[in-house]
Amino acid sequence: MLVGVVDPSHTTRKSDKPGILPPWLTIDELWLTSQTDDTKWSPWTYEMIQAALGEWQERGDRISTTLLVAGCPRGAVLERKVDWVGRLDDMYASLRGTLLHTMLEQYARTGGIAEARFFTTVDGIEFSCSPDLLTEATVYDYKMTENPPTFGYPYRHHTEQLMVNGYVARHAERWEHTEDLPFDPREFPAHQAVVVYLGPKGPKPILVERNEEHVTPGGKVIKKKRPYMWSDSESVDFIRPRLRMMKQALSIFPRWPEGAEDLWGGEPGYDCPGPPLCYLPNCLAKRHPELYTWPQEGVSG
Repeated sequence: MLVGVVDPSHTTRKSDKPGILPPWLTIDELWLTSQTDDTKWSPWTYEMIQAALGEWQERGDRISTTLLVAGCPRGAVLERKVDWVGRLDDMYASLRGTLLHTMLEQYARTGGIAEARFFTTVDGIEFSCSPDLLTEATVYDYKMTENPPTFGYPYRHHTEQLMVNGYVARHAERWEHTEDLPFDPREFPAHQAVVVYLGPKGPKPILVERNEEHVTPGGKVIKKKRPYMWSDSESVDFIRPRLRMMKQALSIFPRWPEGAEDLWGGEPGYDCPGPPLCYLPNCLAKRHPELYTWPQEGVSG
């Protein structure tokens, strides 16, 4: 559970030294401290802090597509099961993405479904997804990034997220949305997936494709790229082991779920396995347990 945030003030940034833990504020303390018109206090204004923390969701033991494709499953579990101190700077990319999604949801096309949450079950375990946009043909995901792919296909974990979203939507057992859905995604399952990368120089939409054999009118067999969605069996093969492992991990924490190292890599335990398995810079698993939180100045731990 997020219990505090590193002091975002300019003073703290200037005095920061390697190896020295920065001071931090509880969420309530941050609300009070940030209500200032002093532009030299911090690059983070009160409104930005409210937006960043307001969008932070304590999800408990609920499982979503985002959790199943997490870059660090260990860190994803720890964020839900231990008290920890975060950094506003680490939330900046998410804040930018949220602002974008809010605007796109407002201007979604007629007949499209924006930001609905769909629920389904596999092996009796419920999980959910919230596609950025779903039409009768396509499931979309918008990604704010400084580094869009230079190649003609999405990053792998983005493709995996879209494939799982597509599966959940077409097998939805229930859904949550502010309005009635313009169509039933079970009756009109998306047959293609698109990631729209929003880079510094402009948008770059990429259709998920694969090479398939195609017979030309002259009878010649050639390979041609076609839109690609995982079949139900491919989806379940990907979802099932991750869903079971996440369910077990969340249920028995802090004990280690049996066999998780085979799926997540590294030695058993919640310590970061490090390179070459993981290069994530700000994952919670990289911290030693005593560094999830640390005492505030003048306050006992």
